[in-house]
Amino acid sequence: MKNTVPPSLGMLNGIEILKKWSMRMNQPNFLNASDEWLRLDERTNALDNLEQCEFFLRTIPGPIRWKWAIIALHQACYGFAVAAVQGTNPSVVDANDHPRLISFWEAINLVEGLNISKDEKQAIDRLVKELRNSIEHFKPGYWSIGVSGMPNILGHVLRVIEGIVRTGGVVFINKTEEQRFYGALSRLAATLGVQLPSA
Repeated sequence: MKNTVPPSLGMLNGIEILKKWSMRMNQPNFLNASDEWLRLDERTNALDNLEQCEFFLRTIPGPIRWKWAIIALHQACYGFAVAAVQGTNPSVVDANDHPRLISFWEAINLVEGLNISKDEKQAIDRLVKELRNSIEHFKPGYWSIGVSGMPNILGHVLRVIEGIVRTGGVVFINKTEEQRFYGALSRLAATLGVQLPSA
């Protein structure tokens, strides 16, 4: 079997490799003190996904926009559910005390006070199993799906997201985050042509 370790790291142990990598990180032009940093937490990540869903539907022409909207709305729903369940204890969302996140449905089912209608559950099932999983885990071949029912499916999921935030205890750090959430929610509802309980 051919040695796959780069020659520059060939005979080093793990600690030596980390030290060598660390020295490379501190070389000029690798990381700069003035670099911008991407900072996310469970709320801001979910909020960004909600805003991106609306952005994709509004700006991407043609049916391909639904692909990106499906991915973003799935991530938003999952993210807000995790944020609601976690509260102030991040270990609550670790699956079986492993550093793996609980599943989508585990997170949804653990949100206190969340009541999901039969139609909303079916819409989430379609979003996750049929749409998002088929897109994210695309198998070689050809896939075709009508998009006329997408506003209805995404509208139900949007109502669930609103319910998670309203009843599940997602706490926004400041008024700006809260305004961003409700602004994105109402713009997305208008784009989809759906009514929300809070409207």
